Amino acid sequence: MHSQEKLEASHKEKSLDALDGSLHLNEALKDEEIKKCLREATPNKYNSQYHKLFKDIPTEESVLKVCSCALQRDILIQGRLYISPNWLCFYANLFGKDIKVVIPVVSVQLIKKHKTARLLPNGLAITTNASRKYIFVSLISRDSVYDVLRRVCTHLQVPF
Repeated sequence: MHSQEKLEASHKEKSLDALDGSLHLNEALKDEEIKKCLREATPNKYNSQYHKLFKDIPTEESVLKVCSCALQRDILIQGRLYISPNWLCFYANLFGKDIKVVIPVVSVQLIKKHKTARLLPNGLAITTNASRKYIFVSLISRDSVYDVLRRVCTHLQVPF
């Protein structure tokens, strides 16, 4: 039996079995591939929301990553961080008031991992060339957000 025929036979065996109603996922789709597809598809559903909130951002700009987090000010402001190739945008609604922070990627001078209360490794500090510092905390996957920011901020010469 040729390898192509073996592959087709394997796919038939692992497909939906209509008789007993059980669904078998094709083993060719590994967990990592599924997770990758979900990660890639998720930001796209936020594009319209992103452009509705941040009207000055060009419509060609696509969201690469969206994450729930809190902006550390006098109080923690819970919202969402939208990362696109040229912009870092944060949006929150606090007591009916819209809070927006728009940071051009080219103005980012430093990205540093941050510990909340010097204990929890769930934050990122972003410093701009205008010496403004933004601290985003309560990031569920801080390291993946950090990696995306490092890829977007290609002008930074800091070693990984």
